Amino acid sequence: MAGRYALIIACTHYSDHRLRDLPKTEADAKGMRAVLADPGICNFPAENITWCVNKPESDVRLAIERLFKNRHKDDLLLFYFAGHGLVDDYRRLVLALNGTNPDYRSTGIDAGFLREEMENSKSRRQLVILDACNSGAFANVRDAIGSPAGIKEALKGEGRIVLTASDKLQFSFDSISGVDKLQNGIFTHYIIQGLREFKAVAADGETITVNSLYEYARNEVENATERKQTPTQIVLDRRIGDLTLAVKPATPLPQELQSLIKNKDHDYRTIGVRKIATAIANDAPYTKAGKAALEKLYQSERDFEIRRELEKALGKASTQRPKERTAQQAVTTKKQQKAKWLPTLAITIGLPLLAVGLVWKKIFPPDTTTTPQMNQLATENTAQLSDTATNSNRDANPKSQVAASTNSKPVMTSPGTVFHDKLKSGGEGPAMVVIPAGSFQMGSTKKTDGDERDDDETQHTVKIASFSLGQNEVTIGEFKQFVEKTDYKTTAESTGEGCYGWDSSKNTWAKDKKYSWKNVGFTQTDQHPVVCVSWKDSVAYTKWISEQTSESYRLPTEAEWEYAARAGSKTRRYWGDDLNHKRACGYANVADKQAKKTLAFGSTHPCDDGYVYTAPVAQFSANEYQLNDMLGNAWEWTCSKYEESYAGEEKRCIANENDSALRALRGGSWNIGPQRVRSADRFRNKPSGRSNVIGFRLARTN
Repeated sequence: MAGRYALIIACTHYSDHRLRDLPKTEADAKGMRAVLADPGICNFPAENITWCVNKPESDVRLAIERLFKNRHKDDLLLFYFAGHGLVDDYRRLVLALNGTNPDYRSTGIDAGFLREEMENSKSRRQLVILDACNSGAFANVRDAIGSPAGIKEALKGEGRIVLTASDKLQFSFDSISGVDKLQNGIFTHYIIQGLREFKAVAADGETITVNSLYEYARNEVENATERKQTPTQIVLDRRIGDLTLAVKPATPLPQELQSLIKNKDHDYRTIGVRKIATAIANDAPYTKAGKAALEKLYQSERDFEIRRELEKALGKASTQRPKERTAQQAVTTKKQQKAKWLPTLAITIGLPLLAVGLVWKKIFPPDTTTTPQMNQLATENTAQLSDTATNSNRDANPKSQVAASTNSKPVMTSPGTVFHDKLKSGGEGPAMVVIPAGSFQMGSTKKTDGDERDDDETQHTVKIASFSLGQNEVTIGEFKQFVEKTDYKTTAESTGEGCYGWDSSKNTWAKDKKYSWKNVGFTQTDQHPVVCVSWKDSVAYTKWISEQTSESYRLPTEAEWEYAARAGSKTRRYWGDDLNHKRACGYANVADKQAKKTLAFGSTHPCDDGYVYTAPVAQFSANEYQLNDMLGNAWEWTCSKYEESYAGEEKRCIANENDSALRALRGGSWNIGPQRVRSADRFRNKPSGRSNVIGFRLARTN
């Protein structure tokens, strides 16, 4: 069985006055022994590590022979030396020990001796690490293959490699300005750091190889010494592949995510899968554990929608949705069941068949499920009742269907259809959802929303025509495409005043010219909602999309927004009243426990949604219209003028874009507590207002 053996040699004191003492080398040796013996890193058995500090030359030679003698071909042998490195008249390297005389190479360890022991060993896996001046001169020993060229091809698990702290005629610094407080010499410091902290991990993200360790140490040492010291890698013979020194321990999946994907509730499992998928896409530390957990769930999951999420995350072929009965088939089946059981029931209870039938109709009224054809007829009739700028049909619980990308309008018989309009410049626009026509009670009352409501939420009936609404808030990636095509400058940029961003040093919002949609004070990716955009910026984007698609894009009216957010619900939030506010984190990115801890927010939800700032879109359960993030994540501009008492402005877009009147915002954001995370809640800002909590969502006239 293959073993791991190491020899650690260091010399702190030199008897010859021409060689200064090196007090850090003992710390170097101790640090190397600790990281090699750590079972979670290099896993060298402690009994297989030989320690030689300030030992005489004879003891050191014997230890070297023992390291390389009687070894198995698969044993991994590691030789480490920290001390002075000398070069003789022929530029051959000598490792200096306590009694070394610089004039006589035989009083130290000749690199030729070390090389000979390496060649005579049966082990095919050897690594030498030399933290010494001039250590790059090891390459002058006979026919060494120079430096790192071809290393990946040369070594795939076997070979004899030498890592040196410096080039042939360079000093190896044990201290230097800016890093002189290090406990170890500079080269050894970064060798240990690369191993202990897994900063030297290879491209696979899991292993530390000789080559990845060398690359990490070389870059760090060169940066720290301003290229006064350049570590080298010497390949003594060509074998196969790269020697593996350590395997990164698998980071377990956070308990919160484990709980989510084990939850019996469909919504919570969906959230768990989406969060893990996002973590995998962003190469989180627990990526490996996340993939394993999703694979395991995929084997047992029977919910079609969740299986689709799993397939997307794992890159599997999509499962075909089981064929569903049409509404008419469902009605027919119920009638057949009724016809089958009525005679039996009549005989059992001793009543005439007709009487039983009448009782049955009272208990189980006729099925009112509508077919697509019925929906179409309802659409045509309902559209005439609308007093908003758009039109469609009514369906209390639409199921999302993806339509092929086209510049023609989506089929109006399919509320819930998700579609993308093609862009003239290439690609597709944001995902849009067809919203059905209907009427609803806009606003709130004391009875519906209790003490959470505000005085500007007077409840009243509003009729809505069909329109289409963005499935997600407009993302950075989508907004970036607009900026790149038009060279558009946002209000924050064009005024030179910036926007309100998050100043982490002061733990508060601050208006600064450095903040814009490109830098909002925290990290965002192309999948996050674009924020720090004014009402004017949002409208500019809708005009560009309209030009690109030849369709009528705009911001939604305030009434359209609330209608779509409620999606048929009459509760405070579209997932229910949620009076203890614990369910919010499954549906929205809000001020949560983590925000209270990290940002010292006052009003927060008693749950954890997994994000302190904005979240990538579509990480939480959608509402019944398949719309994501209608509450939380970012406030959304509407096209309506804000008026404190509803008087009709909520049902239309403001006529004059240059009007300085306040505009209505809806939905709350990542920093908002429970009171404002409600379907009826309202906010307002001036058209030029911008902050890292404000974004927008598209609407389209059908």
